[in-house]
Amino acid sequence: MLSDHEFIRYSRSLMLGEDGEQRQLALRQSRVLVIGLGGLGAQLTTSLVASGVGQLWLFDPDRVELSNLPRQPLYQSADIGRYKTDVALKRLAAMNPAPALHGFRQAPTDTQLLELLPTLDLVLDCSDNTSTRLQLNRLCRQQHKPLMSAAVSGQQAQLYLVSQQGPCYQCLFGGPLTAEASGNEAGTNTDNNTKTNIGTNIGANTGNAASRKGSQHDHPRSSGALPNCAPALQNCRTLGVDPALVLLAAQQLAWLALQYLQGQQVPWDHYGFYRHDASLLGFRLYPLAAEPACACCAASSATSPPAALADLFTGT
Repeated sequence: MLSDHEFIRYSRSLMLGEDGEQRQLALRQSRVLVIGLGGLGAQLTTSLVASGVGQLWLFDPDRVELSNLPRQPLYQSADIGRYKTDVALKRLAAMNPAPALHGFRQAPTDTQLLELLPTLDLVLDCSDNTSTRLQLNRLCRQQHKPLMSAAVSGQQAQLYLVSQQGPCYQCLFGGPLTAEASGNEAGTNTDNNTKTNIGTNIGANTGNAASRKGSQHDHPRSSGALPNCAPALQNCRTLGVDPALVLLAAQQLAWLALQYLQGQQVPWDHYGFYRHDASLLGFRLYPLAAEPACACCAASSATSPPAALADLFTGT
């Protein structure tokens, strides 16, 4: 049962339905792992803590840099040079003292993840390098833990929702993948100045089929397929990153995570691609396609080419 204090704190959320108290109790009992406290992770954890998620484990080896501040409002100028986990723990606890917060000034090891994963309800990947993403995908697959991930670079954003019951994250790359350092605006990287765009290779194993299926407004890969290999190296120095788009992607990921933790349906085994043009504003979802050569999930056969499932409009 919620306390009087909790009824007041979460009163607006409780008004959303007759099951409001049950949903809030589900959040209070939830155990969530967040990897990366950069542009995505800093804002994602703010929403999770404010919403009343019960326990969070936070991993990030980086320190706050001046260039982080425009898109990582959890940090301030006085925090430059401090570990992000240290700052985040203090600010998040001040925002809501109820959740139990556990911070680590490092990227997670296999040993740590194998110890944590059996106890968790959800893993949220806000890292910005391929090796961490593949590590999480592999271990979440082994432990049958759902994984949500996001990436932003330039003016593009992607979401990945992997249930571990179907295709996995590595299937996006069309077979064996070398864990070259690559990433985007997220949070776990040893060099924030060499972030790269994992989104340039999104859905590489389905690009040709998608381009035959519809127009360029129907699928993000319709302009032509990339080879089945590691993501092209494009970094923030050349592409830049839109702070508002980082916020938008982080809040979309937070909304999906909170929906799942409250027992609501989410579109598992889909990836979302954000684009803004005259015909679409928001994330459009596409089914993940299983890759027969995937070294992680060893899918036996590929699924049908993806077609758009739905739009997640992001306007207020």
